[in-house]
Amino acid sequence: MSDNVVVRLLIVDDDDALRHALRNAITSLIGWTVVTATDPVDAQQHYASVDVVMSDWNMPLGGGARVIEEARCPVLIYSAEQVEHIYRLRKPAALPAIHAALVYTMNSKNKKQAEG
Repeated sequence: MSDNVVVRLLIVDDDDALRHALRNAITSLIGWTVVTATDPVDAQQHYASVDVVMSDWNMPLGGGARVIEEARCPVLIYSAEQVEHIYRLRKPAALPAIHAALVYTMNSKNKKQAEG
């Protein structure tokens, strides 16, 4: 992914402090456009306008499983919980690891869509 491309990221997490810290760090240090949602229902309004979603797994209203089902773009699960059969980044993670995992998620999903 080119450094001059501005990625639109949706962060879905019910932890207010973490959601805001991630938004601020990714916006200022990586330069991506970030929108946030508190749960999968709140996230629905953003799916059509983002390139990738980073979501917690264990949340009210369906959690990460619902986000994966409804999102129209690649989804990275960012969770302290073990989630079988799903690529996820374990909380907590440093910003470089988050960035790398998001880029990997976008590239993997885009490659599968091009092949399929």
